[in-house]
Amino acid sequence: MPIIIHLGDFLQKKPIGGASISLIDDLKERERSGKLPENYPAEYQMVMKLFCNTPLCYELQDSNRILEAKLRALMSLIRDPPRKIPDEVKEHWEVIQVRDDDERLGEERFQTGHMIAIYWATVARWIMMRAKRDAVALRTPLVLVQAADVSRPTMPVAEAKKFMNVVNPKDSGGMHGMLPLHVGMRIRLLDALDKQKTLVKDSEGEIVRIEPHPDDRVMLDEAVRMGAGTVYFTKFPKGIWVCMRRYVWAPFTKLLRKQ
Repeated sequence: MPIIIHLGDFLQKKPIGGASISLIDDLKERERSGKLPENYPAEYQMVMKLFCNTPLCYELQDSNRILEAKLRALMSLIRDPPRKIPDEVKEHWEVIQVRDDDERLGEERFQTGHMIAIYWATVARWIMMRAKRDAVALRTPLVLVQAADVSRPTMPVAEAKKFMNVVNPKDSGGMHGMLPLHVGMRIRLLDALDKQKTLVKDSEGEIVRIEPHPDDRVMLDEAVRMGAGTVYFTKFPKGIWVCMRRYVWAPFTKLLRKQ
């Protein structure tokens, strides 16, 4: 009887539902030690009992995750690389790479598609790359905004500069060290701002206006007139206006309608 596993490694991954309990945890022991969450769902308990009472052990000897033979050979090489890359694997690697002149890159599914990553080290790079590309396509200036904060005691300049290169904003007070912005840019909230008005985490929106500090007004207006270029704000902007999806209330609704 073929068996397909959808949950991954049972002994490493915690069950769904936000519970920090493994499938092989002893519930009685956790209850005695006070580490068992209140109202722990009966469904989770039954799954744990079912798994722990399973009398059979399965040894997975092969995987059909990658069916294409050449790609499977490439992945095997990555896991256990030899001293010299076989010519057939190297040739396949060169063939599957996307070139800058590939016609598919001009299709809408690529131009408006999302890039998926789970680590901020990758996400941060893609934010900058995508923002630069889209600003050129929309013929609008790319604005670079540097994070600003006050610390007590005062942080040494050398230490403060390091925060500009911190890729995960959760490690720097929720701020991006350097954030690229442009009109028409699609954004997603990292934290909930107003749950009653649906401004929750992961809510999506689009930048409709960038209001600079008066000292940067001339520089931004010139870039807007040219329809391109990169503007590095010397002062923190007054604000960024965002039109949120599925959000019907805004203090400047009438102004947006005029535009």
